[in-house]
Amino acid sequence: MNKTSKYCPPKTGVFAALMAESSTTITTADTYESIAGSFSNTPMYNFSLISGPAIQCDCNIKKYYEIDWHATIAGDSNGMTVHIGIKKNGTLVDSSVMCTYLKTADEAQALSGTCVIELEDGDNIQLVCTSDDDGDIITVSHFTTTIRTFFEE
Repeated sequence: MNKTSKYCPPKTGVFAALMAESSTTITTADTYESIAGSFSNTPMYNFSLISGPAIQCDCNIKKYYEIDWHATIAGDSNGMTVHIGIKKNGTLVDSSVMCTYLKTADEAQALSGTCVIELEDGDNIQLVCTSDDDGDIITVSHFTTTIRTFFEE
């Protein structure tokens, strides 16, 4: 792609899926941690993987993107409140956060969220989670997410 032109091809987006069950330990309550595990990121057009782990936007114009995610989660103890969301450039996107109360340890819950955010070249997205107690372990057995253009400008 020519980075000097103001163009981002219509074939732009990502589908990511967790490859195997993973667990994330929340060191400090209410502090968001990257969701652990390996993700398949196919197809991926005009985005790339970077450390963090994160997905980076490689389009040279600002565009609105819809980010949808779906997860099956469980906790290691009774009475956990778990939040899942998205960080953009290391900052939590408030409109992306969804939560659930896990009454019983190892109780599987399905959780989904959607947000629309503006991204430009170099912006990055992270999938994150937290809980309400130090040391809680969140197990994610399934997680999928899509990033796609919200509308053409």
